[in-house]
Amino acid sequence: MRAAALEEMISYLDSLKYSFVPLEECMRQTKKCGVAITFDDGFRDVYTDAYPVLRQHNIPFTVFLTTSTVGSTRLLWLHKLYLSLDRVPKAKWVELCRGLDPSIPATDSASIILDHIIHNCDPALLKSLVSKMACEAGICEIEEQAMARKLSLTQAQLSEMAEGGLAIEAHGHEHWSLPTLDRQQTSSEISVCLDAIESGFGKRPAFYAPAYGRMNSYLHEYATKEEAVELVSTEMGIIKSGVARQYVPRLMTTSVLDLSFVLFRLYLHGNNCIR
Repeated sequence: MRAAALEEMISYLDSLKYSFVPLEECMRQTKKCGVAITFDDGFRDVYTDAYPVLRQHNIPFTVFLTTSTVGSTRLLWLHKLYLSLDRVPKAKWVELCRGLDPSIPATDSASIILDHIIHNCDPALLKSLVSKMACEAGICEIEEQAMARKLSLTQAQLSEMAEGGLAIEAHGHEHWSLPTLDRQQTSSEISVCLDAIESGFGKRPAFYAPAYGRMNSYLHEYATKEEAVELVSTEMGIIKSGVARQYVPRLMTTSVLDLSFVLFRLYLHGNNCIR
């Protein structure tokens, strides 16, 4: 979300007399009509665009962080994949994808093909595909390093924001879709992320938001029983007092000018959140 859009969002919620509170306080519901602002992944624009606005308004916020990207000179596999897609002819990358997984649906839809490989293919096979795609795209090491620095947050930037109201929570270490992981891989994806945040910033996360909002059969047992973190979903909803929940819901919006903001407002109206 760009700075101007975030300003408008804050203004809108402020006009409804909402209080901006940390996520943990929102969960405890010590204030009625509280709003907790969250961001997923940990892109550089959280620091360059969002943080100056939130700091100016003294608003706390949360980043669900993909820890392998912090200060990295290598692109996350997903980012390298999308960068490659912009350069490789569709027929070629579809051929590469089908070579990886012949069970890909018989369709010309790029979104369906990508959704299938991201959420169904083993991580090792996906990394092999991304390597081949990057080679076809001509992505060199120097360019990759420059792109990684442009996209990712540094340890220093995160530490600075932490002093200004940021809570750093877990989003996974390498942003894998959990349905592609076995029990051990699931444990590693979560625990490496939690350990990295605790080591880097001095506090172990209390929340974990799985990448893409996708979950598997191992997640609930591992995250809630072994690590005692609360699970945060992409399921549309609000936190209601006295309502049992397995996952923390959220309302997503990216801009006051797109459909997500319209849905955001409609949801608030439909759930009697507008006074």
